[in-house]
Amino acid sequence: MKIAKAAVRFLCTIGILLFGVYTVLAAAVAFFIIAGVLTPGEVMFYDSRTPTLFQTILFFAAGSIIVGSLALARHKLSLSIQQ
Repeated sequence: MKIAKAAVRFLCTIGILLFGVYTVLAAAVAFFIIAGVLTPGEVMFYDSRTPTLFQTILFFAAGSIIVGSLALARHKLSLSIQQ
């Protein structure tokens, strides 16, 4: 049972790292849109377009919620492994 909990805890850690990078990138895009460096709807790479400020803020909020949920799950798992 401890091995399974440790494996899930490891997956939570990887998820926190991945979604943490996603959240930081969303914050950076929002900053560049506000600063005027990026224009919403402009072509960025090949065929993708720059998201709007509203979409970027939603991406940031979703990433923050996911990271917070994974961090809470990892914390609860680490407490149950120690007992």
